[in-house]
Amino acid sequence: DDIVRQLPNEYKDFVEVNKTWKRLTVRANECPNTLEYATTTENVLKSFEKNNEMLDKIQKGLNQYLENKRSSFARFYFLSDDELLTIL
Repeated sequence: DDIVRQLPNEYKDFVEVNKTWKRLTVRANECPNTLEYATTTENVLKSFEKNNEMLDKIQKGLNQYLENKRSSFARFYFLSDDELLTIL
């Protein structure tokens, strides 16, 4: 909950990426030839490229958030990002 409050733009972007990913994978699963779906369906590549850009932006924001938390409590420096996210 704190992450959602602290990173509202990143959260909004993540929700969008997640929806796109689910939509694309469901459609790919319904298609008998997934490779054909991925190469012939309009905007699949563009969607993945856009999602990758958004995920990079989200990752940068999350790393900055974790760095801020680590700077406020020095013992957090000994935890991995995954462990710190679990705690927070």
